[in-house]
Amino acid sequence: MAGYLTESEAVSDLIGSTALITGLVRSAEFNGKLCRIEAFDPEVRRYVVSVFVEGGPVPAKLRLDAGPGK
Repeated sequence: MAGYLTESEAVSDLIGSTALITGLVRSAEFNGKLCRIEAFDPEVRRYVVSVFVEGGPVPAKLRLDAGPGK
């Protein structure tokens, strides 16, 4: 479809970006923190990120939430 990115294109556009973490339940301490998107793990369909916290970055794997109406 014209005007839409493939999943591969969308993923590559996000790599290297900084994002704000919100909506985590099991690791709620990361909510409100910034992270750098390092890679995408297609096996688990999660982004590999470095969460910026005091003491240095913490690695994590997070899924993108498309928001309301997903």
